[in-house]
Amino acid sequence: MRLETIENILDEYDFQKVQKAMEALEWHWSTADDGLPSIAELRRQARGLLEDAYRYEDSPSILMGCGGFEATRLMEVGSLNKYLSLKFVVEEGNNHE
Repeated sequence: MRLETIENILDEYDFQKVQKAMEALEWHWSTADDGLPSIAELRRQARGLLEDAYRYEDSPSILMGCGGFEATRLMEVGSLNKYLSLKFVVEEGNNHE
């Protein structure tokens, strides 16, 4: 189930849109060969975050992020189902420290 769920998210995700936003913002990764990550590098980073979030055992909800990506895993109380989401965050605000 985990692999199928993650692959479905990755297959539906618009990595070209992320790459286009990064290019427009001149947002580069130091690990990318040309600074701007390739689609394969973006997909690899997203897969790693989703897999880590899925495996995390200490909490019914977890958010992990790196390189602009955020992977979230939620579990309902009393259920073994794990719900995953992936987003690319350019800007965020909140009212807590």
